[in-house]
Amino acid sequence: MQQFIWQSPWDWNPVWERLAKRMTSELSPDPAWVVDDTGLPKQGTHWVGVERQYSGTLGKTGNCQVAVSVHHVGEQENTPLGWRLYLPESWAKDAERHKEAGIPEELVFRKKWELAPDIIDQVRAWGLPDQVVLADAGYGDGTEFREELEKRGLAYAVGVTPQVGVWLKPPKINEPTPNTGDGRPPGKPVWLLVEWPESEQAPAKYSLCDLPAHCSLRRLVRLIKCRWKIEQDCHQLKEELGLYHYEGRNGQGWHHHVTMVILAHAFLTLETLRIKDNCGVNPAEDMP
Repeated sequence: MQQFIWQSPWDWNPVWERLAKRMTSELSPDPAWVVDDTGLPKQGTHWVGVERQYSGTLGKTGNCQVAVSVHHVGEQENTPLGWRLYLPESWAKDAERHKEAGIPEELVFRKKWELAPDIIDQVRAWGLPDQVVLADAGYGDGTEFREELEKRGLAYAVGVTPQVGVWLKPPKINEPTPNTGDGRPPGKPVWLLVEWPESEQAPAKYSLCDLPAHCSLRRLVRLIKCRWKIEQDCHQLKEELGLYHYEGRNGQGWHHHVTMVILAHAFLTLETLRIKDNCGVNPAEDMP
């Protein structure tokens, strides 16, 4: 098992592709893609990608790996589609660490929001149909992330913090003076959805939604709430299925381990669907 995970040179990408195609065919209708990242606590400094960094899992800064993922969220169940291990800047600049961890020399530092479009591009290259992209404010706050989705023609519903500035009405734009700075032009019109419970003195959540103007409020709210569907899956991946438990120190082994974890998750998901499909069967009537 150690040789299979840590040393064997098998390519995980074809496995991810076949798994994604199989699972998404099972999990329709009304799917969406959810971008997320998770912290994997580790001891020591030699694990690939480990550094003291903020982890939502820990709720604080700690010694951990961070992985960015994209999940297919269906009406009934969900499945991970792809992962990228985030390499902190200190790792990206350390040639010796790259060599020890088996990281390709050409791999450079990339922010978490830059890794997510890479996964989406990979998923689209497999031929999976485009879906609405959902993400929390860690991604939604970044104008660059939203622009990358717009370049790809992907609709989105992403959380933002109250600090993000918006125009409630189209601003008056003065003609630019030649040879002046290249300031950012106003973005395209999008929905601003505000969740403000009656019991609270201030809004609780904000979201920017790039969806058609005729989209109903019910549809917008339903989409945004879909983001939380993966919470139980993430807990199962990390705790019950062992995503936390990788003990190798190279990048290839990490991807092999992740592949085994998501295969186990897919099996359990398909079994859950099978049981749901059969729950209405009356054995007494169906037996010959």
